[in-house]
Formats: sequence, C-alpha cells, structure tokens
Amino acid sequence: MQLKHRLLSVCLFATLAAGALPAWAAPTIAKDSILIATRRHTVFIKSGKRDEKQWSWTPRIQFQVNGPIESGTAFYVDFMVAGKAWVTIEMGTVNEAIAAGGWWSFNLYDGNLDDDKGILHTGDVDFKIRAKNELKGNDDVVYKGKFKVAKMRAYPDNNLPQYKNVYEQFVDQDWNLPIAYAYTKTTERQYGRDVPGDPYLQLNIWTKGNDNGWTAFIFYKDQQVKESSTAGGSSNMSISTGETSGNNWYRGKFHFPNIRPKEISNHPDCWWLNKNPGTYTVKLLKDGKLSRVGTFEIDANGEPTDKGLAKKNGMGEDGKIIFGMKILGDKDGKVDGKAWKTGAFYGNPLQGFTAP
Repeated sequence: MQLKHRLLSVCLFATLAAGALPAWAAPTIAKDSILIATRRHTVFIKSGKRDEKQWSWTPRIQFQVNGPIESGTAFYVDFMVAGKAWVTIEMGTVNEAIAAGGWWSFNLYDGNLDDDKGILHTGDVDFKIRAKNELKGNDDVVYKGKFKVAKMRAYPDNNLPQYKNVYEQFVDQDWNLPIAYAYTKTTERQYGRDVPGDPYLQLNIWTKGNDNGWTAFIFYKDQQVKESSTAGGSSNMSISTGETSGNNWYRGKFHFPNIRPKEISNHPDCWWLNKNPGTYTVKLLKDGKLSRVGTFEIDANGEPTDKGLAKKNGMGEDGKIIFGMKILGDKDGKVDGKAWKTGAFYGNPLQGFTAP
C-alpha cells in the first residue's frame, strides 16, 4: 500500500459541548484524481481449478480525498459486477485530522487481491468509495460510479495455439480525451512540506497511444505566445496496456513558466496574462501533425475563468478550470469520441459540458 499526503493545515479545532462529540463531516473525492485500471493475473481460477491458458483481472484504483477528513477515517472501495458484490479494496486509514483546504491521496493500489479473485468479465463494473470512521460510528458512500472493461489479445502477433486465445482486459479511458484543465497555482517541496510557488500557466491534456512527440502551443489573437511545452511533471497520470496495443492513455502536464498571471520582478521577460485577458487557444501537435485544438478564457486578474463547469460539477480546487479539446487527425488511433457523454469521471458525466 502506498499513501502520500499534503497538509495545508493539520489542526482541526472544534468547540465541544460537555460530553458531546463533534458532528461528522463526510469528506469528498476530487473527481479528476480518480484513476481505475486493471491488474493482470496470468491465470483464471474457477471452482479451485487453475486455467493457465486464460488471463483474468482484478481492479486497481487511486484518488485524492479533499479535507476536512476526521482522524481515524478509513477508505474502502467496493466493486460490483452485474449487481453482485465482487471484491473490496481497503485503501488505508487517515490517522491525523485534515482540515478544509488540505488533502490526502491514495496511489494506484490493488489491495493485494489473490489470483482466485480474478474474473474474465468485460463490460460495465460498478464501484463505490466509502469513508468509514468507527470513532464516530459513520460509514458513508462518498463516491459512486462505473467503468467499462474491454479486452485485447495479449499476444497479437503470435498465432501459436497456446497464445492465440489469450486475452488481456483493460479499462477504457477514452472519455478523458476531450476534457482538459488549465490552472496557474504551483507548489514547491521545502523542508518536508508543500508551500506555494511562483504561479504560471499549466495545462493537463489527455492523449492516447504513444506518449512521445506531443507538444502544446499557446495562441492569443492568432499569435503564438512564448515557447511551446512538451508533457512532463509529477502530476502526469497514465494507463499502459503494452507498447504496441494502442490502448494506452496519458494525462500530460504542459508547463509554460514564461506565461504568468501577474508581473513578477524576477521574471521580466514573461507574458503577463492580466495585461492580455480574453480568449486563448491551445494547439497540440503530435509528430508535427495537428491533433488537438481547444480554447479557454483568462480574466482581468490573469487567472483562467471558470464558465461554470468546474463549480457546477463540484470541481475547480486551486483555481483549476475545465475546457474542451477537439480531437483531430488519427494520432490517437481508434477513439470513441462520444465516450465522455456517459463515461466521464467513471459514470459521472460533466453537467453543461459539450465536446468541441
């Protein structure tokens, strides 16, 4: 099990009446932090019998929990198939109070599920994230959703009988592709904690296939603004099912350190967004071919403008906004361009969003 956390405030103050306990405040899940994938089992076990010619799977999941989080809160994820309970992953317990504005995150984890829990199922799988605190006597569902599992040949170029019908299951992530994010806030790691850093423009954009060769360009009034950016950074998210499968998804973080909200004396050569408010266009090239186009707004303070999408959908923490990206060309391979309509955020579509 892997846990990581950032505490913006670790103190939770409450005024207690004599003998009374503070009210339970159920935490919330950051929708854009949820990532679900499969864990491969190179065997399928049914009724105690092992079939080495079939691969099965169990789930993996990661997510961020936004404070406040009561100390002693444990998080579980229940998975259901065809309406029946399947497996539960115990993610871990937060043993220190996290105040509003702080967060705790769980890395991609599979619960160490044994081979005999693996299934061959493809299609929809339901799940729910629970926050359980036995100190308070609460066990609340804090997120519900579903995801779609597909399969592909594990050895597509090998037609030997023992390999021909071996399949690997994977979670279809196509819903992510037209949804992008813009924000300016940064943090720096100092003396064991995260502190605010100098803000600059950053974008999160999902791509499919090979993650190399993607470059983002920013335009304002049809003129390119400063330098381009290739994807990189610790906030990248990825799902890989094999180098040649094509069923690989990457959320690239594109950095523009010379595009900043407001003038800072030690960055004299930057583009200042507050001096140039309005519509900005981002264009994404893949190996020199135009593959994405999207627009977002900057307000008079130099910050990305939420057109209501983030607020309406319970997102937008740290000033992050949502905008749409039009998918162009064939550099992503085969794509379901309508998956976002029902599949976004694993069965929790964005209200008011329309893909360009």
